[in-house]
Amino acid sequence: MANGVNTVEGFVNSPPAWMTVSNCTGGNTNGSDNLSSTYYTNFTDYLAQITKHFRDSWGVNFRTLSMFNEPTQGWWTCSNNQEGNHVSAANQETLIADLKSSFSAAGITDTGISSPDEYSSSASKSVLSGYSPAALGSLSQINTHTYNNSGDASLYGFASTMGYRMWTSELAVGDNTSPVPDPTISMNGSLNLAAGIHADLTALKSNGWVYWQAIENSDTTNSYGLIQTPFSSSSQTYTIMKQYYGMEQYSKFIRPGFTIIDASDSNTTAAWNPDTGRVVVVMSNPGSSARSTSLDLSGFSTLPSSASVYQTTSTANFVQLSDAPVSNKALSVTLPAESITTYVIDGTATTAPTNLLSNAGFENSTLSPWTADPSSSTVATTTSNTFSGAQAALITPTSGAWSGLSQTITAPTTGRYTFIAHATSTIANGAQLGVNVAGVQAAKVPVFGGVGYNRYVMTVDATAGQAIKVWGYAPAGGGTLTVDDSSLSVRANYLSNPGFETGALGPWAAEWHPTLAGVENNNPLGGQYDAYLHPTSTSDVGLYQTITAPSTGTYTFRAFVASNIGSGVSLGADVAGTQATSQTVTGDGGYRQYQLTFTATAGQTIKCWIYSSAQSGWVTVDQASLG
Repeated sequence: MANGVNTVEGFVNSPPAWMTVSNCTGGNTNGSDNLSSTYYTNFTDYLAQITKHFRDSWGVNFRTLSMFNEPTQGWWTCSNNQEGNHVSAANQETLIADLKSSFSAAGITDTGISSPDEYSSSASKSVLSGYSPAALGSLSQINTHTYNNSGDASLYGFASTMGYRMWTSELAVGDNTSPVPDPTISMNGSLNLAAGIHADLTALKSNGWVYWQAIENSDTTNSYGLIQTPFSSSSQTYTIMKQYYGMEQYSKFIRPGFTIIDASDSNTTAAWNPDTGRVVVVMSNPGSSARSTSLDLSGFSTLPSSASVYQTTSTANFVQLSDAPVSNKALSVTLPAESITTYVIDGTATTAPTNLLSNAGFENSTLSPWTADPSSSTVATTTSNTFSGAQAALITPTSGAWSGLSQTITAPTTGRYTFIAHATSTIANGAQLGVNVAGVQAAKVPVFGGVGYNRYVMTVDATAGQAIKVWGYAPAGGGTLTVDDSSLSVRANYLSNPGFETGALGPWAAEWHPTLAGVENNNPLGGQYDAYLHPTSTSDVGLYQTITAPSTGTYTFRAFVASNIGSGVSLGADVAGTQATSQTVTGDGGYRQYQLTFTATAGQTIKCWIYSSAQSGWVTVDQASLG
């Protein structure tokens, strides 16, 4: 904490041995639930008292507490050399309710509950999908490990729909070759680490990313640690592994306050801090030969003449290289084989889009045209604790009634709308910002309690003429929510019915074997519906939408696609009847976002498509856009 840590999370591997069935913190003898049902409330009371002690005696507030660690996996047995505890999904619900009661009895209002910390994002989604509304409503954060399926966006879809903060609470990677080469030299582990970070920040859209086993016993053949030291020795010596420098390429520069932004390269993670104007681009090259590419920076109105460059290779450990020139709003780079390179671009700015909200920073010293909900007596402007300027909006719920703030506009055009607001809250769990479209909640995010101002971003699709309501909400029980500097802007989406929320395909069309495509509500990433392709072993099927290019320039087709078909599924774009670009879809069953960029001339036809060859399986599509 003295070194600047401002977020502390608590988690538990196992109950104390005396509360367990096996009297062992490694797990039950047969891998089943080990916490005795006799001690459920004793366990949650114990956790509440520990949380209270950290807060009252040491000034350490857990933002959230997770009671579980890979709870439904079958490997927690008493023979383990690590503490663990199997907890069925049904018993997780019981414990969540008990912990909520224990927190209340102990007077803990500034620590939320996180769950389920499953082994993979798909396992976490499976468990959470079975939770009751009461259990889901008791959570303030989703924690997941991302072993086996980093890059699956399905849990992101679930979390964003429910309005939860998302954390990758554990991932550890190493060198998966045999025999393991020298981990102080080999880039294998670092490149595996880069792939995991990239997938979790861009597809899962994790708000926090935590590495497991940063320090490792050197008396082992593993290669997970960022630092190794002999646990059996008192020599106090240690060795820095190559993965330490691989991690540094990301963690040194992508800091709190940054927003992950789109990058078309599958090995590129890009982040931007709009308050400081710094852009960070981390590019990995896992290949065995050098790779040259160009970074398109045309989205920025102001750019410096050069970027700082940092690089890790088998022979270099996070070394700073000569600055790279920025020319014609592009950065041309050559990435050495098996390398991770970070480009830091300071002094950027963008042309601010038209803000569709009025009195967005409350500088009129009044709320209008914002509306206080449900009562004006608990919402007012304030000159205290502003993000910028002289005024902000202060929402102060009472012990018996919630309070909120909203502004409604009519969508001027069809497209993707982005609501941005800066907010701070003294409420640990329950304060939210959100967007409704046509009277239906389309997006919401939790506001972090007790950590100062943060920038919150939500995107929704809306059709011209629909009502868009942006809002802030504070639950009953006291505390405050302060909102400042908000904006609502639109980016054209030339595709209609992009999320299939009409419940029908049109104006999308099916081809090849049209009866094998349609709309369903079985696997939406967000909202209520998704489109499906159900090819058979003898019949292929496709889905497409065609528009006329409104202007000459660069276009980007984005879509979330999931499939259980190993190969033969792709998406792409045709211009004037000729394929301009395509990309293969990963067949692991999880949603991933695909992004394809191409050029077109005004008046040309653009056909965006998803296709599956003839084979048994399924494909689902959601949240497509062309801009």
